[in-house]
Amino acid sequence: MKPELTKWLNLCRKAGAVATGADAVKKALKTQKAHLTLTANDAGAISRDVGPHTATDLTKEELGLLTGRRETSVLAITNKELALKLKEILNI
Repeated sequence: MKPELTKWLNLCRKAGAVATGADAVKKALKTQKAHLTLTANDAGAISRDVGPHTATDLTKEELGLLTGRRETSVLAITNKELALKLKEILNI
């Protein structure tokens, strides 16, 4: 896991700029608050079908740890500037 990614995802979480789980991500997408959606590499079909997303090389457990949960299959970043920084880190 990239240390820079860990740092910025933790910052997003502390800033309250992360929607986690399929329902929260769907809501963020529907209300156009999602600026970046990330999916774990071992996410199930339901999580992958939430909407437009960027697949990561992180597992559900790793993504969950970065967002203060046990596991997370999908999450959305709801802050535009933080999402841009994460896109830069992920080269997308």
